[in-house]
Amino acid sequence: AESIENSLKKQPIEPTTTKRNPLAQRLKIRISANENSIQKYQIDLTKLRKKITTIEARVLKTPEVERGLITLKRDHTEIFQKYSELQAKQGKAQLAQNLEQEKKAERFILLEPPILPTEPVWPDRLKIVAIGGFLAFASGIGTALLVELVDKRVRTPAELEALLKHPPLVSIPYIKTQRDTQKKRYKIGMALIFPTLLVLGTLAAIHTLYKPLDILFYRAWVYLDKLSILPF
Repeated sequence: AESIENSLKKQPIEPTTTKRNPLAQRLKIRISANENSIQKYQIDLTKLRKKITTIEARVLKTPEVERGLITLKRDHTEIFQKYSELQAKQGKAQLAQNLEQEKKAERFILLEPPILPTEPVWPDRLKIVAIGGFLAFASGIGTALLVELVDKRVRTPAELEALLKHPPLVSIPYIKTQRDTQKKRYKIGMALIFPTLLVLGTLAAIHTLYKPLDILFYRAWVYLDKLSILPF
């Protein structure tokens, strides 16, 4: 269209001839229509770019919105449950009031269904676990001290000198045997196995005597989620 328009501009056409030439008039109309279409497309392109920018901004905010939506859904569920309980109680109270006013019943007793406890009232399992851990720790220390007091063996030259009131003439170092090496390996193995068994026993005691571990893990998860510490 532009090449045709340029060629028409270069040709010396008289005004009277241009007005009477239908081809030139159709070309001008088409050129004007194309220019209008180009302007319209440019406006639409600008609008589309603005929409793309808005959508990209919304996409970047999607994780925060999703986290907030999950929290709102959880709060909504809890509030709806409490509302249902209060509505049921209000209905029973209204029924009792209507029966009392209309004297349809000589005596009406509103019995509220028992609510299952979420935590035990007695015994206090946390105190039992704490006392058991303290007693275990104290008994371990007491046993070690008792063994140290009862054991009267002489191990060092200083102890021998204190016992005999004379310095020893010769000090022979301790010679390790294969049995001593085996005992040392056994002690190292017990030193590794005992803490593992202690941790497993503690977890088992907490799960059995205090509260199931899955409930504790779930509460910790919810607490960390409220603090927004979790990375997902």
